[in-house]
Amino acid sequence: MDYKVFEPVPTKVFGKDKKPTFEDSSCSLYRFTTIPNQDSQLGKENKLYSPSRYSDALFKSSDIKSASLEDLWENLSLEPTNSPPVNISATLSPQVINEVWQEETIGRLLQLVDLPLLDSLLKQQEFVSKAPQPKRQPDLVNSSNYLDRGILKAYSDSQEDEWLSAATDCLEYLPDQMVVDISRNFPEQPDRIDLVKELLFDAIGKYYSSREPLLNHLSDVHNGIAELLVNGKTEIALEATQLFLKLLDSQNREEFRRLLYFMAVAAHPSEFKLQKESDNRMVVKRIFSKAIVDNKNLSKGKTDLLVLFLMDHQKDVFKVKF
Repeated sequence: MDYKVFEPVPTKVFGKDKKPTFEDSSCSLYRFTTIPNQDSQLGKENKLYSPSRYSDALFKSSDIKSASLEDLWENLSLEPTNSPPVNISATLSPQVINEVWQEETIGRLLQLVDLPLLDSLLKQQEFVSKAPQPKRQPDLVNSSNYLDRGILKAYSDSQEDEWLSAATDCLEYLPDQMVVDISRNFPEQPDRIDLVKELLFDAIGKYYSSREPLLNHLSDVHNGIAELLVNGKTEIALEATQLFLKLLDSQNREEFRRLLYFMAVAAHPSEFKLQKESDNRMVVKRIFSKAIVDNKNLSKGKTDLLVLFLMDHQKDVFKVKF
């Protein structure tokens, strides 16, 4: 408008002509007016240009501009610029990185699960950052347990059985004395795999029925995930479970992963029959439920629903996407 390229269409507002100022609105009209000709440098008078002629004048004003525009268009790239990688681990301590991931995890979890209070989340964050659980140390007094564990592992590998492999992985978290008892009570006929599985299942079930639940933290989250399952929001419940398990320390997280994998394999109907008159799935759920969740504020129905959900999705609950 300053260079008289276009001008506002005369309109009257309250009986007066509208001020000739540019307004970026849908109720303002403008029209092209006289503009300097391409050869105005030679002293020719201005001519009236139509919009199409004015457009041509803009793109043909000089060969240099046209060539520059073509070069720019040909070299235009929408790919992101390659920036040098930043090694975050070299600039931040592991503790700081861990705290950032915890904050991101908690923030996303709060978007998925309706929690009445944040105290449990804040206490859990403080506990994980300040008092991580040490890795279980073997009993150095009785060195025979190393031999017993090695023998059981070698037997499992020789059978190439998924059930036995999953059970043997769980033995790492059992007390040494229980492992020694398993070895001493091992069937005299190694080909009786059914007797070996019965022995292992009884020992693992006995241990986890008497220990503290692996998910005995963030009880409010238990209720939130169970409520999502009741309402049929499986995908949201899965993501919330992934974030929930991300808050576990590495020791408990790995132990729970192995136990859940063993539960899923043992619960399969085509596997070794755990009890003659009961379904494998129900037997596993009944024996290991309290080893996973023991929440007094969670009904038995919701507890069973949560445990079965974890078993059915054991391959996905440990995957986290950000």
